[in-house]
Amino acid sequence: MTDQVHAIVWLVLLALGIVLSGTQLVRDEPKIPSVHIGHHHGSQHEPQRIFFWEPQQVKTLILKDTHGREQKYTRDARGQLTSAHRLATDSFNAQAYVSLLSSARIDREFPANSESLYAFGLAPALLRIMAMDDGGSVLVDLTVGDQTPDGFGRYIMVPGDSNVLIIPDYQVKEALRALQTGI
Repeated sequence: MTDQVHAIVWLVLLALGIVLSGTQLVRDEPKIPSVHIGHHHGSQHEPQRIFFWEPQQVKTLILKDTHGREQKYTRDARGQLTSAHRLATDSFNAQAYVSLLSSARIDREFPANSESLYAFGLAPALLRIMAMDDGGSVLVDLTVGDQTPDGFGRYIMVPGDSNVLIIPDYQVKEALRALQTGI
């Protein structure tokens, strides 16, 4: 074959590869539900996202601890999440936290029983994190337990999921600090 034919064949193959890759990305894009519950499939070494929503969708963020403390942040007219009743120690940036939470990833998961929930600080939980959109639909509802023994992870549960999930501690540390709970 001539060099010109080789070049044309390679360009056709390259274009075909790009088209096939693009269709795979579109096909694999997660849709609803916003919370990924149940068994989280995929590579054991590849973290899976918990949520499938965008930070700007959050209208209300609520943090509640087991001591009855609650902090509520609502999106104002400027689009910022603010609290009407800021705690004296509150340096919590709800806007930045929602962005971090929207990309929360699962490190590990395993089935739970009532004994393990107590051992992991999930019965009762240290903190409950909830976020809703403009229509009041729940985007986030999770309970946060103790740190893992290595200190890098945190036990959590998502309602409707019978598994305990372990996520990186930094994904909930600021929310815990906002209420000075379990840090």
